Amino acid sequence: FIAAWLAMPLIRVNLSLRGFQKTRSRWNPPRRPAASLNPDEIQQLAARVRSAAVNHLLELNCVPQSIWLSNRLARYGVDHELCL
Repeated sequence: FIAAWLAMPLIRVNLSLRGFQKTRSRWNPPRRPAASLNPDEIQQLAARVRSAAVNHLLELNCVPQSIWLSNRLARYGVDHELCL
């Protein structure tokens, strides 16, 4: 929650200055080997990211949330695709 709360405003600024593609590549870490996250844990992670965005002082739309969630999923080795 705290990491998402801190990172999403930085992602928002990056999006404004550099655009989506460069921001996405900047915040997209290399994928790790397959993780042991089950679907419930992935849902909890997504809920924490959403909660951090909703409880933030700044208005954060879905794009910073999606980029941060994509970052976390890649770090856990969860196969996913970010489509906007």
